[in-house]
Amino acid sequence: MSHVGMAEVGWRVSTRCANGNCVAVAALPGGRVAMRDTKRGANGPLTVLPAGAWHAFVERIKNGEYDSAATSA
Repeated sequence: MSHVGMAEVGWRVSTRCANGNCVAVAALPGGRVAMRDTKRGANGPLTVLPAGAWHAFVERIKNGEYDSAATSA
């Protein structure tokens, strides 16, 4: 999907977004999910994950598996 097509999907940003340090996500056809860094704008790089990988990623976040990475940066 081109960046033009990606601009037309429904991007969502967390309500916990602060100071512009945000990740936007969009549901895509076939259960895929696209992610982008809002600081990079609509033409910045995208990560597109299949549904299973997206759900595994979210579960790891919920389980705190990435917490130490955020605090050590």
